[in-house]
Amino acid sequence: MVAKLPFRERLPLNEDESVIITDHIAPTSFPLHFHREYELVFFYNCKGIELTIGTIKEKADNIELVLIAPNIPHGWKFPENPKNARILTIQFNGQFLIDALKKKNSGHVFSEGFSTIFFSSKTANQLSEKLTGLITRKKKNNKTELKHILQFITQSPDKRTIFGTQEKVYPELTALDEYLAANYNRKITLNDACSFTGMKPSTFSRYINKHTGKPFIIYFNNIKLSISARHLCETDEKVAVIALLSGFTNLANFNRLFKDRYGLTPLKYRALYYSRKKII
Repeated sequence: MVAKLPFRERLPLNEDESVIITDHIAPTSFPLHFHREYELVFFYNCKGIELTIGTIKEKADNIELVLIAPNIPHGWKFPENPKNARILTIQFNGQFLIDALKKKNSGHVFSEGFSTIFFSSKTANQLSEKLTGLITRKKKNNKTELKHILQFITQSPDKRTIFGTQEKVYPELTALDEYLAANYNRKITLNDACSFTGMKPSTFSRYINKHTGKPFIIYFNNIKLSISARHLCETDEKVAVIALLSGFTNLANFNRLFKDRYGLTPLKYRALYYSRKKII
């Protein structure tokens, strides 16, 4: 049996945005994935869930605070329906981290080449209120507070650093990501993508399958779905309108694809994450 490749996630950030904060108040298992942003994850009431981060596989304690480097595959699996579990994910780009640490004139004090840093339960408990406050606090104050949090953890002596190999980043795939995201509401065909990359259709299809584990249409649909998920969290537009704006002309097909991707219907996703996802 061939192991599934971790899927490559493109976060729906605009040029003037650098952070996505998501409060998973009824978390479910999440498959292996990676992205070019850092991710700080706060696990609360999550004892026993199975964490996979890079080459590390272990069970979480009740409270965990973990920093994951860019392009490191990660995911988690609940052995059963969690009770009162909560997972807060904070994803941010490298420039935001550099800016945050410059404020303290500390430079980049994390070990070079790290894949994952596990902070102590003491550190996690100390930051618990500040982390969960990122969801309830006004957006304009969140960047400042998050920078303070990052400055604090760099000074934490109680941490376990893991070194590992990042997923290779392919410039052609990154450029294709940006092209597809900029044209998500257009009907981009396989031939359009081939013209953009300068590859022949057969070469392009092999390239996409090899590096994403998915054919082009599914890869493009996932980009469109991530944008539609953002619209669900940030607007009151009807699902049918969001589907159309995201390039899906068939509502039933959109609902099916969305549930396959996120495990929830668009309406249930909105009910769960509306006001619990912030992009700044």
